[in-house]
Amino acid sequence: MSRTGSDEVVKHCCDLVRLALASDSPDDLVVAASQDLGRPLVLLDPSGAPLVATLPSTGLGPSVAALAASTADADKTPAGWHVLPIAKGRRRLAFLAVCTGGTQDGEQRRMLDLLLSLLGDQLERAALASSIRSERRAALMRRLVTDHTITPAEIRSEARTAGLGLADLYWPALLSWTVGHPGLRTLADLHGEAQRQAPGSITVALDNTKVALLIPARGSDAANREVLHHRLAGLVRYARQLGHHDVRAIVAERSVGVAQLPARVGELERLQRYLPHPATQALVRPARSFALDHLLSEGLDRRRARAFVRGRLRRLLRHDLDHGTDLAHVLELALDFPRRDEAARASYMHRNTFRRHLRQALELVEADLEDPDDRLALHMAIKLRRLMQAPWWGVSGSAECTEAETTEGVGHLRTTSGSARSPSPTPRRGIRRTPPA
Repeated sequence: MSRTGSDEVVKHCCDLVRLALASDSPDDLVVAASQDLGRPLVLLDPSGAPLVATLPSTGLGPSVAALAASTADADKTPAGWHVLPIAKGRRRLAFLAVCTGGTQDGEQRRMLDLLLSLLGDQLERAALASSIRSERRAALMRRLVTDHTITPAEIRSEARTAGLGLADLYWPALLSWTVGHPGLRTLADLHGEAQRQAPGSITVALDNTKVALLIPARGSDAANREVLHHRLAGLVRYARQLGHHDVRAIVAERSVGVAQLPARVGELERLQRYLPHPATQALVRPARSFALDHLLSEGLDRRRARAFVRGRLRRLLRHDLDHGTDLAHVLELALDFPRRDEAARASYMHRNTFRRHLRQALELVEADLEDPDDRLALHMAIKLRRLMQAPWWGVSGSAECTEAETTEGVGHLRTTSGSARSPSPTPRRGIRRTPPA
């Protein structure tokens, strides 16, 4: 090759190096190299999918599919092409397909070697930059739901750096597992399904039983509430199809700005402890449906609450404790559901069996269910009694459960030293747990 030709090759190589250093995207580099080499080039990812082609796919014709197949099996390389691997160490980054038409001198081969090296450096830098952005996005998304000190300005700045597009308003929700927990594959599948149902959604695993879900708010809350609940129910059903049958969702009452998300998600986390609720098997529950539970567990003096429950339910709880029955639960369902057949289904009893147990329960309480105040007081006592059985009851209270309360079944069973033990899982006698006929 003449000196003029060698100088031209050096100039082309310098141009390729400048293009490779100027950007992590291989598009301009591949196009320029194709022009300098005078032959078509196709850059393929490790799976064989084309990333950059210097001719339209229609111009390449069936060669594109054949080139993709050749990345897995060299024997399938189409005639007139070479498929060269691009690797760093043992890690395969991509493939470069080179059309072999025409002559290829030593200078062109050296230029091709340079191109492979430059593409490897570009792809490695791009992978590193993508990994850093992914880590920044993950860190920012966690801060969005946990960091109460983060400001809107910080959020927007970090989102730009991480390449994360944020909506102005989000509707917070919480997916909660009352039994078991989601694995990494389940979390990835749930994220994909959330994106399919509501593009732009953000999912963050808070711990091994809770996943925060932020759904972009579009339009007024009143107009979108039903659609939102429908999408959340679909996501819960999807999780159950993956084998997680004890997952439910809690959703906030309204959409909020990004700076308010940590407080709203924190509120939903505190409500998780009231799941599952005996009165409903709904897949999605609004936060307001836990208002009474929250008031009874957080807003009352614990000692007075126990005295109130004893006064209303003493005989009933004594009977359940002595006979191994659960008439208190039957009474709660009867008060929760306006129709007896619905209550029977919720208790997995035949309706006649349910009515018989309910009559027995009513004989053990002094209450007139036709009197609104009496009915409300009885209902509140039943609700309080259920909350007292939760492990967290009394954690913030000042009084321990007395021996009399323990023997009457009021509150969570506790020893005098304060250590808690769960009620016996032995099935209650006299109550069938089979679906109603």
